[in-house]
Amino acid sequence: MQPKSFEDFKTNKKPHKPDRKEPYPAILAVLALTIFIMLFIVFICSNTYKDRLMNEYRIECELNENRIVDYIKSIRPKYAISENNEVEVTIDIDIERDRFAENVGYQMYANFYVNDKIMSITADWLSDGTWRTKRIQDTALISIIDQNSIKTEIVDDDPDYPDEGVAVTKGHLRILDLNEGIDISQKIKVREYYGIWSGNEDIYNVHYKIKLSKPLRLTKTEIDGIPKFPDNPGKRNMFNLMIECIKEDGQCRKVLAIAGFLMGVFVIQLTTKVAKENKDAEKKYLQDMAHYNGEIDKFENEKKQLLKEINSKGLRAMASVPNNVLLRNDGLPYTYGSGYYGSYTVYISQNGLCYHRDPNCVNTGKMRSIHLFNAVGRYKPCKRCVKNTTMLVPQWYREYKELLMKCNFYGIQHDGNKLVNTDRKEN
Repeated sequence: MQPKSFEDFKTNKKPHKPDRKEPYPAILAVLALTIFIMLFIVFICSNTYKDRLMNEYRIECELNENRIVDYIKSIRPKYAISENNEVEVTIDIDIERDRFAENVGYQMYANFYVNDKIMSITADWLSDGTWRTKRIQDTALISIIDQNSIKTEIVDDDPDYPDEGVAVTKGHLRILDLNEGIDISQKIKVREYYGIWSGNEDIYNVHYKIKLSKPLRLTKTEIDGIPKFPDNPGKRNMFNLMIECIKEDGQCRKVLAIAGFLMGVFVIQLTTKVAKENKDAEKKYLQDMAHYNGEIDKFENEKKQLLKEINSKGLRAMASVPNNVLLRNDGLPYTYGSGYYGSYTVYISQNGLCYHRDPNCVNTGKMRSIHLFNAVGRYKPCKRCVKNTTMLVPQWYREYKELLMKCNFYGIQHDGNKLVNTDRKEN
């Protein structure tokens, strides 16, 4: 788009200095993402590391339990530990009905199993909603090496509709824990499956207290000699476990090193790219400014030269305007003589297609005068009265109009020929 004036060119064509791009926001975002990814990697590695430690811990606990049993046998050779590494324990059982639903079962009773062997005691349910025996006791053999199972079975004494509920607890029972006493709790649900009361549910709570029938009476020296169990990794603080994983797990450190290396490469590439973009933008700005300043200098020199020539010659002389030609305010030339524009006057009729030199050339009604320059191109020349068909816009007029356009572009004030006072001072 061409500027309307020299001032418009200086204002709107001046290059804008580019804003300098900074890589830091992107670097901070990448850094935050990298830290998050690293923490996620450490978290995954820590869980794998924890699982490995737990497996080692379980194996070590089993081996240590064997050491403890051998130790007990060595200091208590007469203690009742069978060849199968079983000991006799006393089991106290408390059972209560936690939630009562109407018409669940008919005559309920409870059976108790240790390692799939039924105990000799049974709890019966009375019709008044209480247990015949709430607290019961019996003895059983417990393995101090292998896994044990404790099972409770609550059954309806009705062969046609045997509603029942079962709970099983499995695990290793250590001899030292059995010496102190082990608590096991179970929650058993019994649901009615038949009749209009189908879906009703009773809940029973069963609590076992298991303790050695013949407690170990160890001296302090004997207690100090018992093989110690390792620390349970499952109870460690997750943050400390993550730190330990980084220190001990070479694979984790390798993955973190790769992530850190990739982050460093990205930061270097990003910084280099932004620096190059800033340098290219600055270079282009300097080139545009050099071109702009060159254009300004060219226009300034052209303006000074134009002012000098106008001041010395005048616009008319510069364009070689004939002396007998005057110029109207609208820029159209005219001469003294017949017609509104003198020798530049031609005539047209209301519906005519030609312009005429002679207003009486045709008898087509009232003729009106217009300027020759406005007629050329819009109307055809009359073949009878317009003899010189080459009388078009002269070269001096084109040059004069071009000078006027330059004066208007540079903001040069003139009276149509000479400069006004402000421009004389400028010159």
